[in-house]
Amino acid sequence: MKIESLFVEINQHKIGLSAYTTKSQLIKLLGAPDEVDSYSKNRKRGQILTYEDIEFHFKGLEENDTLILIHKEEKINGKRVTTTAINFE
Repeated sequence: MKIESLFVEINQHKIGLSAYTTKSQLIKLLGAPDEVDSYSKNRKRGQILTYEDIEFHFKGLEENDTLILIHKEEKINGKRVTTTAINFE
């Protein structure tokens, strides 16, 4: 299954997202993120913007880098469990 686009409701905003959504577009839609972090995958650095409890993962550190993953975890029986993972890559 390949997901090319979807709608997400967050911070009382319903927005359309796709594999072509950039970091700057997401920030324009939702405002400043609650948290910004980075990750390394096979020595390639990416960035994570967090709004509420949803992580938006981007390919790199630049403003025009595109969305590759939406990730959400919840605490269930004392453990962090992935409840949603939508991969655009």
